[in-house]
Amino acid sequence: MINRFSSLFIAGTSIYGKAHFAACAVNRLRFQDLEYYHLLYKENLEMLYFIIEPHMKKIIYQIQSGDNKPEVIGDALYEILKK
Repeated sequence: MINRFSSLFIAGTSIYGKAHFAACAVNRLRFQDLEYYHLLYKENLEMLYFIIEPHMKKIIYQIQSGDNKPEVIGDALYEILKK
């Protein structure tokens, strides 16, 4: 019984940890690019942003800095699609 409870506890905290990690990524996105956040939110995809966050940070930075080099943005998008 204790072994089963400990397994359930570990599984529950693992799920909570992943949800917390996703929520933190969504909050960062909300402050970085509100328009993109709203697009994801409208499609109920905002909690999946943490999967592509490392690559999207580069793209968002490039666009917001006004340095819209198609090569850099294209390379970052290619990295997302490659995985």
